Amino acid sequence: MERLLTAWDRLTGWLAEHAPVSHASLLPSAAARSVRVAEGRLSHELDSTFPPS
Repeated sequence: MERLLTAWDRLTGWLAEHAPVSHASLLPSAAARSVRVAEGRLSHELDSTFPPS
């Protein structure tokens, strides 16, 4: 998970500097409870490993 967060921080930092309109369009992250509800509705665990396997 740490690698994923580091990659996300690098990406959003780059966007903020080089593509501020795109950076401003990013939505906030989902709350953990919302993710669990979505997983239940999908009957599938959402994977957050990085890089994806």
